[in-house]
Amino acid sequence: MRSPVATSIAAVIAAAWWFYLARRERSAASDLEALWLAIERNASRLIGVAALIAARSAAGADASGYLSQAAMWADGATIHADPLGATLPNSDGWLTAPLGWRPGTTPGAQSPTYPPGLPLLMALPHALTGIDGANAIVIGSAAIAVWAAGMIAGGVAGIIAAILLAFSPVFLYQSFQPMSDVPVTAAWMLCFLLVSCGDKPSLSAGARSAKVEGLSSAPSGWSSAWAGIACAVAVLIRPNLAPLAIVPFVFAGHRVTFAIPVAIAAAFLAVMQSLWYGSALQTGYGSAAELFSFSNIAPNTFRYLNWLIATAPVMLLAPFGLARVKTKRHSLAMALFAVLVFAAYLVYAVFDQWSYLRFLLPALAVAAILAAVELAWWIARWPVSWRLPIFLTLTFGLTAYGLVVARSLDVFKLADQWRRVEQVADFVVRSVPREAVILSGEQSGSMRYYTARPILRWEVATPDTLRTVIATLENAGRPVYIALDAWEHEPFLGKFSTVPEVALDWPAVIEAGSSHRTRLWRIGDRARFLAGESLMTIRVP
Repeated sequence: MRSPVATSIAAVIAAAWWFYLARRERSAASDLEALWLAIERNASRLIGVAALIAARSAAGADASGYLSQAAMWADGATIHADPLGATLPNSDGWLTAPLGWRPGTTPGAQSPTYPPGLPLLMALPHALTGIDGANAIVIGSAAIAVWAAGMIAGGVAGIIAAILLAFSPVFLYQSFQPMSDVPVTAAWMLCFLLVSCGDKPSLSAGARSAKVEGLSSAPSGWSSAWAGIACAVAVLIRPNLAPLAIVPFVFAGHRVTFAIPVAIAAAFLAVMQSLWYGSALQTGYGSAAELFSFSNIAPNTFRYLNWLIATAPVMLLAPFGLARVKTKRHSLAMALFAVLVFAAYLVYAVFDQWSYLRFLLPALAVAAILAAVELAWWIARWPVSWRLPIFLTLTFGLTAYGLVVARSLDVFKLADQWRRVEQVADFVVRSVPREAVILSGEQSGSMRYYTARPILRWEVATPDTLRTVIATLENAGRPVYIALDAWEHEPFLGKFSTVPEVALDWPAVIEAGSSHRTRLWRIGDRARFLAGESLMTIRVP
């Protein structure tokens, strides 16, 4: 991301010049009052601007599970054929299933780990333009989430809410990747906006308009139907939050029209889970007993609160904002929803990476709305001529803080970090035989998605199994390659210390990346190297 210093200097110079002229004409106070009133009148347009800013380019390569499932749907298939797994000795299907996939209910088939919602949204654009089309879904979702949050808050609070959400580090981080967190947040926020658009005043006490342009005059039955569709999409994207659909359902004007699309989505999900995992209640992540435990509440509470304080502390103002709003019916519904989202993930598995705050993004969007209401109330207490400078200082400060924290967490280096995966994959496509098999772990999904080569997962192999499988493949004329990220070397070598064929004691074919590195070895090169042949490594920065 480019430095904002030059733009900031230009803005300061322009403001100083205006102040000089206004003081000379004795019009500073009236100018500020007029500008403030213009901001209040045009709040919805400014929220739209914030939404467009939020529509950043998505550039992650890690979410191969979503992308490969989107490709599967685009091909009209519901499972992935796995001919290699059916032919290998001692294979239960897990050895040939990359990250994002698992053995299917029938031999020689693989089922996706992730729910179908986001891949279904990505399927058509992926079929038309590949990854760029799939990324467009995340880009559009970021804009929708920010716009909907801003419109729910309304007025000046809406502008602040849009900025709070758009520039929160975890939202920035996830909006750069083709993953489900931003799309599910967009779906839930759009659902709440549509539920309330026909009969609510804005949550912001000072807002002039209650209505969402183009939607406010729609019959409430249609609003409820569209809200139900948005909720159905959210359920398909993140099924573990499906019970929370009861919250907007209770507050929908026409509950039957709201419930129909949600019920259809639930039925479709049950059918797919039965096909993929053998039970309508089974998920790709495992059973409830494996994923949820009350013992996770304490460590998760500590982690989530610390991550929130470190990245977006202003959202902790949300309880104060809840006390300010005049439309208790809808604000209480959203607050209840946010609490339930938080509760759902307190008992979920424990993670140590700050980016797992992404699980709470739908709740954080609500927190941004309510925190913005509190901040707008505070601004409204000042004389009119003071409000614009305070508003600008606040919004610039919130934006700068979010960007500085995001930069410190390497959010803007994500595309560069993952470019190395594409570089290695490009080499495989150009230079590696199609019958080759790639032994990988962290990049197993990416390698299969980008290269169309079958893979082996080193994490699920035993030393004896790996030795047997490599010999079987090499004897069948299928060369085996190893693709590893740098951090995987130590655990890989520790696990397979008794398998000399994968000792990694010969030069890699290619090494890509700088701060994060990925290497590719050809197992057949080891004998040549030990025999004294000189081998060269292609290094790509």
